[in-house]
Amino acid sequence: MFASLKRQLPPTIKLALPMVITQLGQMAMGLVDTFMVGKLGPHAIGSVAVGTAVFFITTMFAAGLLSGLDHFISKATGEKDQEQADRWLLQGFYFSIALCIPLMVINSIIGNNLQMLGVPEITAHGSKEFLFLFNISVIPFILFFSQRTYLQATGFATTVTMVTLLGNVLNILMNWIFIYGHWGVQPMGIRGAALSTLINRSVMSIILIYLAYRKAEIKNWAVHWDYWKRIFKLGLPAAMQNLFEIGVFSLSTVLAARIDPMSLAAHSIVLNIASLTFMVPLGISFAAAIRVGFYLGEKKPKESMEAGYSALVLGFLVMAVSALLLVAFGRSIIALFTETPQVIDIGYKIIIIAAFFQVADGVQVVGAGALRGLGETRVSALANLFGHWAIGLPLAVYFCFYRSQGIVGLWTGLSVGLFAVALTLFVAWRRKDQLLCAPR
Repeated sequence: MFASLKRQLPPTIKLALPMVITQLGQMAMGLVDTFMVGKLGPHAIGSVAVGTAVFFITTMFAAGLLSGLDHFISKATGEKDQEQADRWLLQGFYFSIALCIPLMVINSIIGNNLQMLGVPEITAHGSKEFLFLFNISVIPFILFFSQRTYLQATGFATTVTMVTLLGNVLNILMNWIFIYGHWGVQPMGIRGAALSTLINRSVMSIILIYLAYRKAEIKNWAVHWDYWKRIFKLGLPAAMQNLFEIGVFSLSTVLAARIDPMSLAAHSIVLNIASLTFMVPLGISFAAAIRVGFYLGEKKPKESMEAGYSALVLGFLVMAVSALLLVAFGRSIIALFTETPQVIDIGYKIIIIAAFFQVADGVQVVGAGALRGLGETRVSALANLFGHWAIGLPLAVYFCFYRSQGIVGLWTGLSVGLFAVALTLFVAWRRKDQLLCAPR
C-alpha cells in the first residue's frame, strides 16, 4: 500500500494542483462578491447568498450531466484515440448549449417566487434584483465547464488555471467599478456584482473555447445523438448527486433566512468559507476521475485503483489541515467579511462545526470522482440522497426549529449527513477494488 502511494501520489498531486487552483479561482469569485457587498450590510450579504444558492442548484445539476465527459475523454486519451476525444469535445459543447435555456427559465421562476419558500420580503427582493443579470451568466458558466473538462483531460490543466486566475483579477476590478461606482459608472450595489460575474465568465468561456478548438481537429461538425445519450446516461446520476448535495446546502440558506438576518449573514459567510475549502478536494476529485479513467483506457485495473486510493489519501490530508486552520483562525476569517459583532459571534460557532466535517467532505467528493473515473455514478447519487436528505436535512430541521438550536442546530444536522455520505462512498470504492483486482 505504501509503495503504491509513493508511486501514485506525485503524479496525482501534479495533475490535481492546477485543477485545485482552478476550482479555488472559481469559488473565489463568489467569495469576492460576498466580501465586496459585505460593506452594504447583512441584508446585501443575505440577498447575494440566496440568489447564488438558486443559481447553483440548477447549474451544478447541469455540470453533473456534463461530468461524464471526464470519463469519456480521459478513457479515449488513455486508448490513444485523439479523434474520439475531439468528438466528445464537440458533442459536449452542443449538449451544453442545449442545457442553457431551460436552466435560465428555472432560475427565473424560482427567483420570482422566493417569498413562497419563506424568504423574507427584503431578502427576496434583493435576490431577485441580483439574479436578473446573474442568471444570464449560466451560458458562459456551462460552456466554460465543458471546455475545461476537455483541456484538463488532454494535458492542458495549467492553461485552464491561468485563464481562471485572469478571470479573478477581472472580477475584482469589475466589482470595484460596478458595485461602488468608479470611472464614471453609477454605483449599482448588488446588481454590480452580478454584472461583474457575467462579464468575467463570458471572457473566460470565450478564451477556453478558442484554446480547445485550436487544439482539436474536428472533421465532422454534425450533431450525434448517440453521444448525447451516453453523456446523459452517465451524467444523470452525477447530476442527481450534485442536486442532492448542492440542493441541501442551498435549501439550508433558505432555512437560515427564516431564523433572522444575523444568522443568515453568518450562515452565508461560513458557507462561502466551507465552499472555498471544498474546492481543494473537488479539484483532487477531477484529477482522480481523469487518472482512474486513463488507466482504465490502458487496461490497467490495478493502477487505476492505486490512483484512486492516492487521491483519497490526498483529499483526507488536505482537509485535516483545513479543519485545524478553521479552528485556529475561524473568528479572524469571518471578521474579514463583516464588522457586525453579532454576525462574527454566530459565525464562529458554526465554523467550528464546519471544521468538524472537513475530512468527511474531502473523502466523499474524492470518492465520487474516483468512482466516476470507473464510469460509476449511480452509487454517488444514492449516497447523497440517503446521507443528505434522509439523515442530514431531517436532523438539521429538527435541531434548528424543534429543539430551538437555531443556526447551530442546522449545521449540526448537515454535518451528520456528510459523514454518512463519506462512509457510504468509501465502502463502495473498497468493493470496486475487490471486484476489479480480484484474482482470476
